[in-house]
Amino acid sequence: MTEIKQQHTFELDVGNLLVTDRSDVDIEKFKSDSWKYIGEIAKKASKTLIDNIYAREDVSDHSDPSLGKVVILDEPEMKFPREKPLPASKEPTKWELFAKRKGIKKTKKSGKVWNQETHSWVPRFGMGSAKQIKKKTEGWIVEDKVGLSDNPFEGIDKKKLKEETKPSRSGKKIKKSLSKIKLTPGTIGKDGYMNKKDAQKLLKIAQRSSASMGNFSKNLTGEKIVAKKRKLKQSDFVKGGDKAKNMRVLDRLTKKKN
Repeated sequence: MTEIKQQHTFELDVGNLLVTDRSDVDIEKFKSDSWKYIGEIAKKASKTLIDNIYAREDVSDHSDPSLGKVVILDEPEMKFPREKPLPASKEPTKWELFAKRKGIKKTKKSGKVWNQETHSWVPRFGMGSAKQIKKKTEGWIVEDKVGLSDNPFEGIDKKKLKEETKPSRSGKKIKKSLSKIKLTPGTIGKDGYMNKKDAQKLLKIAQRSSASMGNFSKNLTGEKIVAKKRKLKQSDFVKGGDKAKNMRVLDRLTKKKN
């Protein structure tokens, strides 16, 4: 920490570009015009910091004419605390621990494979793949199903053949589609009972129907209390988020002053 004694005692922390004024505040000047008094001190402090930076040795090789003077600053002395701790690194999964112990490394499959029949590289999946070529070359012979039709060329489509031969499941399909239909809260199903989820939803609607929108409604015995989800700020996960947030606050203050 560099201490410079002038009319005001300034302590410089060049690594953080920080100037600290340790001198006493002139109460009379501050009360008469606080902004003018603070502005004069800030002007002197910034001039002291800039003079200290410009007095340092130029380490630039002058290869880039657009660059001016380049200096090396000191290591920061003051450690500024974060609003929240740094995000903790994720613990490895069981598979990652097992792979590390066994020396298993993840390898990416190539997009091309060698086809022995055509003696060329073909895509592993999709159009032109070995599977599609095999399907085209082997699918020209179709076995005629006995009793399906008198015409052997009918039923070549395997999907259509499967649909015609499998047993009817229309009853199960109708029952499944009816089970997917959402009933309005308070509606009793065909079996005379109400779904648990619908009953809880109906209870919440009834509680919120009061004048206080359910803020003073008592919870029933055994009723599940839904906790409010805390919304985390983006700065909790992004590196440098605290700095950007503080700079926005500083910009708003300077705009109000101007």
